[in-house]
Order: sequence, then structure tokens, then C-alpha cells
Amino acid sequence: PETKHPTYFQSIGLPLEAPLLAVLEKNGWNHKDAPVFVQSFEVSNLQAIRKLSSVRLVQLVAPSGRPYDFLAQGAANTRAYADLITPEGLKQVANYANAVGPFKTLVVPVKDGVPGEPTPLVAQAHAAGLAVHIWTLRPENAFLPAGLKKAPIT
Repeated sequence: PETKHPTYFQSIGLPLEAPLLAVLEKNGWNHKDAPVFVQSFEVSNLQAIRKLSSVRLVQLVAPSGRPYDFLAQGAANTRAYADLITPEGLKQVANYANAVGPFKTLVVPVKDGVPGEPTPLVAQAHAAGLAVHIWTLRPENAFLPAGLKKAPIT
């Protein structure tokens, strides 16, 4: 599961963490060997879950922008997703998560419509002790680099 908008739900008195962990516990999946990976684009909710559970966690990372919980902290936290995927950032992520989940172009960039050479992100994540889970791989032409698009099958 991916937690959606955890800072917002926290702000209206409906935190997601305890109900999520209760459902996992009820089904025998609130442990590190469960067939579950809890994912989030925010950081603080994953850190909160880590304090309560050993379930595997994935820090999702977008190619631009900032985690919303960082934005909500204002000037106290100006870090961006790019800061989370530096070697030092990955070490910090490894303190609470089991994996990093980058968008595909952070691993294999696209240049001139074709996939380029892989970045060092996977090796750097592994060096920090993190697995890597790419998110949203879609084979539809709208989501493919120009060099990989194909005519529709009729």
C-alpha cells in the first residue's frame, strides 16, 4: 500500500499510520517478513511507522519537487527529493526505510527520446543498504520515450 497525503490527514485529526498498522496486524502482516511494502512520497509518516513496526518501508522519490511534509515544515526543512537520493541522503533514508522507490528516469534517464546510460542511483542505494523499487512502469505509448513507442495493434 501507498499512504496518500499523510500530512493532510494528520492535520485533520485522521492519521493513517495506526489504522494501517492495525489492518496489517489483523492479517498477520505487521512484521519484516510479511509480503508487504508500505510506500510513501512523504518522509515523516514512514519514520513514524518505523517506530511502531518492522514492516518493510519504501521511500518514494519523484524526479522533481519536495515531499509535502517538508513543504509543510516551511523554512525549517528546504530539502527536496533530489537531496534524498544523494549518497548521504540515501544513508539517512536507510535509517527508517528498507528501499527507495525512484521514478524510472532517475535510474535510466531518457535523452532524445531513447533510454540513456543508467545513473549510479541503484549502486548508491545498494551501498546504503537499500533495495530499489521503481514505481509506475507503464508500456502504453503515452508513457514511453519516443524511441520505444510502437504503432497500436489492430
